[in-house]
Amino acid sequence: MRGKRVVDPTTASEVRLAALAPRRLRAELTEVSAVDGGLIAKLRGGPLLRFGDGSRLAAKWVAADRVLQDPQAAGAGYIDLSIPERPASGALATADSTVAAEQ
Repeated sequence: MRGKRVVDPTTASEVRLAALAPRRLRAELTEVSAVDGGLIAKLRGGPLLRFGDGSRLAAKWVAADRVLQDPQAAGAGYIDLSIPERPASGALATADSTVAAEQ
C-alpha cells in the first residue's frame, strides 16, 4: 500500500458504490465492479444489481432496497437501477435463451 487514497477513477467508483450500500445490503455484497461503462453489484443469493453510471448512487441503493423487499421481485436475475424512479427487473439471459431468441 503506497497511499491512503484511491486514485484510479474506476476503483474509486467501485469503492463509492460499496460504501453507499445500505448496511443490510452491504453485508450481502459479494462483488462490485465496473463493466461496459456501468457499475454492477452482486449480492449473495440475490440478483445482479445494475447501477448504470456513478450518478445518484444513494437514490439507486434506496430503489434496490425497495425492490428487493417486494415479494414480486423474488427470483429476478437482475435489477436495473440506472433510473432509480423506474427500476426494472428480469431474468438473466443464458446461452440457451440467447440461441432460442435468435432462431
